[in-house]
Amino acid sequence: PVPLNPRAARAIAQADLIVIGPGDLYTSILPNLLVTGMPGAIKRSRANKVFIANSTTKYGETYNFTVSDFVKAAERYLKPNTLNYVIGNQPLKTQKKLPPHSSFVAADVHKLPKKIELYIKDLTLGSYPAWYDPTKFTPIFKRLLS
Repeated sequence: PVPLNPRAARAIAQADLIVIGPGDLYTSILPNLLVTGMPGAIKRSRANKVFIANSTTKYGETYNFTVSDFVKAAERYLKPNTLNYVIGNQPLKTQKKLPPHSSFVAADVHKLPKKIELYIKDLTLGSYPAWYDPTKFTPIFKRLLS
């Protein structure tokens, strides 16, 4: 067991927005939620909590995952009803160039709890659709912070 650093707990409590993801689900995102006290600190924070599902799957880790699969995995470690928002990618029909053994993460929004507000749109770099374009998140984050 690893306890939550008190400074991290204060930062979470004072946050305006808590963003979880994107990243390797089992090696980058979920290990942070295993820290003793982290799920509770996130739940207690007044900040909006947003989960960003990856734009593409990763062979051997999230192969064939959908947006709801990413959210369900995170919710297994968070306290119930923690997330307020989920952001997912809706690739353009013309985007086809992906890393080997990868596919776009399907936005199966009908499988998510109704209490979660969704943002599903094209958020990737046109030249490399496996990567998110950070500038496309600006209007979403501005809305969540208002």
